[in-house]
Amino acid sequence: MFRSWRLFAFIGVLVLILLGPLLYSVFRTKGDKLLLQPMKLEWWRMADAPEDLNAIIGSYQALHPNVSVNVKVLRPAEYELALLNAWARDAGPDIVSLPVGDWRARINNLLPAPATVQVPYVTYEGFRNDQVVHKNTTKLPTINDLGGLFADTVKADVVANGKIYGLPLALDTIVTYYNRDLLNRANIAEPAGDWTEFKDQVAALALVDKSGRFIQYGTALGEANNLPLAFELLSALMMQSGTVMTNDVGTRATFDQPISSSGQDFLPGEDALRFFTDFSNPTKEVYTWSEDELKSLDAFISGRLAYYFGYLADAKVIRRQAPRLNFAITTFPQIAGSVQPVYYADYNIEAVAAKSKHPNEAWELVYFAATKPEENKKYLASAGKTTALRAVIAEQMEDFDLASAASQVLSSRTWYRGYDSAAARQALLAMIRAANSGASLTEALTLAAKQVTQTLAPR
Repeated sequence: MFRSWRLFAFIGVLVLILLGPLLYSVFRTKGDKLLLQPMKLEWWRMADAPEDLNAIIGSYQALHPNVSVNVKVLRPAEYELALLNAWARDAGPDIVSLPVGDWRARINNLLPAPATVQVPYVTYEGFRNDQVVHKNTTKLPTINDLGGLFADTVKADVVANGKIYGLPLALDTIVTYYNRDLLNRANIAEPAGDWTEFKDQVAALALVDKSGRFIQYGTALGEANNLPLAFELLSALMMQSGTVMTNDVGTRATFDQPISSSGQDFLPGEDALRFFTDFSNPTKEVYTWSEDELKSLDAFISGRLAYYFGYLADAKVIRRQAPRLNFAITTFPQIAGSVQPVYYADYNIEAVAAKSKHPNEAWELVYFAATKPEENKKYLASAGKTTALRAVIAEQMEDFDLASAASQVLSSRTWYRGYDSAAARQALLAMIRAANSGASLTEALTLAAKQVTQTLAPR
């Protein structure tokens, strides 16, 4: 009897030894399948090409083979309406790309970043390269983390109500394009580094015919109608001059207000507006542009504009339309003698829709693409953009094509953090037109500030 019991026990142990791994594998496989339920993320964007994200998505799917990602690029003119229509149907994308000055208008449609997300991932282990599924908790950046990861402006731009609403994949700044041939003919050896040099050079570069019409432009500044970046350029000049664009809590526009320095009050916003409009004022020495001219980029492509201000993406357009144009890129001019440079930043943030059915995976993908330097560089290389990540800036500054723009990232800023960027833009453009029509600069500034203030509160 005792021997029989020992025999049964031996057989039972042997069965467990032989079948245990198989049973474990069966139950683990069932558990893995539950963790790795197939899902699809929709990512809508309005810039770049869908394939610019292919490398990042490939890396992400290697860790998450159950997640597929569809990138859809819409034209800017149709993007917002398509989003609103999709959200009205409780549909739409999981991840949306929104301009940094616009996203607050859609804050109720967005899901702020949680502290952590739980998303399973896989590794391949052992001699048979078995797939092993891990339950993983990913810690997302805190507000304090943003300053160490990104250029300073990002922390100020993506936070509202103490929460993070998105992260950037790149950060554009306005750079200076110059026509080398036109500068050479004017015996100008180096492009202007500050606005004092710039004014002197522009006066020498602007040429008119006998009837007084421009046959060559020094630069494109001073107007609102044929300068697509008039809002951005005037904003940059105001911030460089020390203008306080809004109050500390962002509820009132203050660019019309005086500031005190060395016991004296002065109006830096008014000074910046005057400087900007002087370039389209026929009574000024730097007069070089008018509302009757071509759009600024077209004038540069034609070879008749010496200095053009734009983004890096414009270089592709210029090379495609004017392959023989001899041009180069340098940094945006600063006020002579200024200690702290200021450059204008413009970029999109990638945010997660409040109605996303897969918010954990969506936020982890945004985190993966925006904060992992080796992954982010794959997108930057494909899109030809400059980074927002501190860890990548030094490398891009060694790249000839990116160096000027990359060197501006850490000192770049935005200012508009309201709820109707289109209305704020129109207010500043109307201010420029009023100034050019002979209105008092003080009155034009005051009216524009009142109009912008109306856009700074939620509607």
